[in-house]
Amino acid sequence: MPENRDHSDLRIGVLFGGESPERPGSIASAEAACKALTMQGLTAELIDLAGLDLTGLKGRIDVALLASHGLGGEDGKIQGTLDTLGIPYSGSGVKASAVGMHKPTFKAAIAAAVIDTPRWLEVHSTHSTATTVSSVSYSLGFPAFLKPASGGGSLEAGIARNGRNWPPCWRRTGSSLTPSTWWRSSSPESPPPSASWRSMVS
Repeated sequence: MPENRDHSDLRIGVLFGGESPERPGSIASAEAACKALTMQGLTAELIDLAGLDLTGLKGRIDVALLASHGLGGEDGKIQGTLDTLGIPYSGSGVKASAVGMHKPTFKAAIAAAVIDTPRWLEVHSTHSTATTVSSVSYSLGFPAFLKPASGGGSLEAGIARNGRNWPPCWRRTGSSLTPSTWWRSSSPESPPPSASWRSMVS
């Protein structure tokens, strides 16, 4: 938008909430953003995504500031809907959001681009604890960090310092919204060069 444009009549929808486990953080972000916008004399409205018919946004707002966190808010879904409705929004587009939200896909993308990243391993809750501990020990070593494949805010994340204290961390994180989780070693190293490395546990 041109810098000399008068934005006082621009209707800004601060989209937040939804059904994500990260809803509390989203609410805090949205309230802070809306307050900052109104302090600048802009017209901003807090809009909770929970149970919202998104088609009703067309004609209600001119632009969306995305304060939604986690699944449904950062994974390309709301971005795709806003694109369809012709409503501009803050942040990344559909593809970047979807790829960035799913950590194994994002890690594979940056590895393909030859960008250094900590070693990682995708594991699944369908695998036995013994099998997964063995795979992590062989491929990464301990300590290792465990986090849901799709999610943010460090929710349900944990550090496994060795194979003995690893199972409780796995059980806690295994209850996440997605069946796959990923590990990384505690020190940055180059990623595995081939898909065959990942196939050991995929």
